[in-house]
Amino acid sequence: VVFDWTMPKDPAQNAALTAAANYLQSIDHAVVKQTAQDPPLLAHASGDALAYARDFVQRNVDGKLTLSGTDRFYRPVFGNGSSAKGGSKSPVEIRLCDNQSKIYSKDVVGGKVHVTGESDRSYVLFDILVVELPVAHPYWQAQGITVKEGSLQCKD
Repeated sequence: VVFDWTMPKDPAQNAALTAAANYLQSIDHAVVKQTAQDPPLLAHASGDALAYARDFVQRNVDGKLTLSGTDRFYRPVFGNGSSAKGGSKSPVEIRLCDNQSKIYSKDVVGGKVHVTGESDRSYVLFDILVVELPVAHPYWQAQGITVKEGSLQCKD
């Protein structure tokens, strides 16, 4: 997994973007570990974000598929009305692009990699809602997600 961006200077935005990255990485980790109950996934997501991730992971487990290659996320933008500036505990919406043209399915048994060519479907727009949890130490978690394949605005 590659996160191709510069981290924001604002501490709350930095924490929110880090939480989104941890969530995305935990999805791939769960696919590789072949379990929708992977502890990092359960730590980094709840609500709709966890439901989406579990479904994605379970489809790969059922298909006996893991991942191979590079999943590249880039161009994060903080959404309207969801700024985390000033230490606010408000939800933060982060939109970011994913170029999946170099991440492939791989058979768990036999190891065959299913290489696909780049297409419009390779470009995916993620809209992730992260919140700071009311715990003793600052901790952010993904709680909502929308995914749109074929997002041509993500072409570099």
